[in-house]
Amino acid sequence: MTNKLFVNLGRYLVFGAFVLFFLSGCGDDDNHNGITNKVLVGDGTTLILYSVQPDGSLAALSSAAVPEPAEGQEIYGIVKYPTQPWIYVTSMIDYSNGNGRIDRFLLDGDTLTYDGAAFIFTDDSGPVAGMSCVPTTLAFNSDGTRAYIDEDRLDVVDIFSVDAAGDFSFLWEGAGTSMNGLIVSPDDDKLYNGSNVIDLDGDTAAVSVPGPGGNANEIVTDDTGTNFMAAVLYTNELAIYGLADQSAPNLIAGIELEEASYELAFDGGPAMYQDSSADLSVFTVVGAETVATFSFDGATFTLLDQYFNNHTDYNVTPQVMNRGVAMTADGTRAVVAWLRPSDENDDPLFDGGITVYAIDAEGTLTAVHTITSTSPVRAVLSL
Repeated sequence: MTNKLFVNLGRYLVFGAFVLFFLSGCGDDDNHNGITNKVLVGDGTTLILYSVQPDGSLAALSSAAVPEPAEGQEIYGIVKYPTQPWIYVTSMIDYSNGNGRIDRFLLDGDTLTYDGAAFIFTDDSGPVAGMSCVPTTLAFNSDGTRAYIDEDRLDVVDIFSVDAAGDFSFLWEGAGTSMNGLIVSPDDDKLYNGSNVIDLDGDTAAVSVPGPGGNANEIVTDDTGTNFMAAVLYTNELAIYGLADQSAPNLIAGIELEEASYELAFDGGPAMYQDSSADLSVFTVVGAETVATFSFDGATFTLLDQYFNNHTDYNVTPQVMNRGVAMTADGTRAVVAWLRPSDENDDPLFDGGITVYAIDAEGTLTAVHTITSTSPVRAVLSL
């Protein structure tokens, strides 16, 4: 059985800049191979718990929202706390990258309740004013006493302590990141950002092994208990690394994805986020206008299927940026979060949704269920 806990989030660019420090700056990915057929979805500022039904449809079980959000506030990442039934979300105002905050929810069985703000980036409570902070990926160490955030405005790591109530206190900022992937190594001594290795020294950090940046870093574990690190590099490659030496992960396999053959309305590659089945035999990768499946035999990735949304004329039909993916444990379903411009003129206001894809024994993708939203849907997490 694998054990992954991950939040799908990261960078999204529209015609130039659109997403998702040094000690004057500001302060998600985690390990997660899904062990149930339940997923958490960030819809605007509402966190929704869904059950994936046998036919691929989604049944809403519970929901709760960030209270009194600012206009334009959106959840960018979701992560499960390692030792308590807490779920954390990162959020901000998309179009201005302001009002950055970390909020905590309680998941009791199938019931979600809001449990409080863990940290709000303001002049008096954050490293700098909230308008300057872009908290994207959040990761915890194994005992939950430290939280690490990829801050996307300055492309650095923010380090926080976490108290018994689950609230954060800012400690330090520094070390460079590229893209938004961030995960803590199994020994708690390092962070991985794409293929970059960042050493932790107490409550400071420094890049020790530079490499291609990326998104969707996850620690995955096979049936023998062996740990690996999976990620997408830049925005076009799926990769998996061995962790026999956690200070220098060794590349086991990598494969680049085909981009859409038609013109895209935004900057974004075909490989933005990834997830895998519990036995690591099937991976799903999502990105701009595309969803793809791969088999993994322990040494090599093989493309099984690649689905394109085929919105070839974005002046007629807004194109889709697939923002996150969560697979069921058996690898037969992939729940994909997405967003798109709300009209054919690429208006900066976005809507979105979630689509469930069935994956057959050959890895072929079939869209079987979609729920649309008036808000962008940027993050999904398997439980």
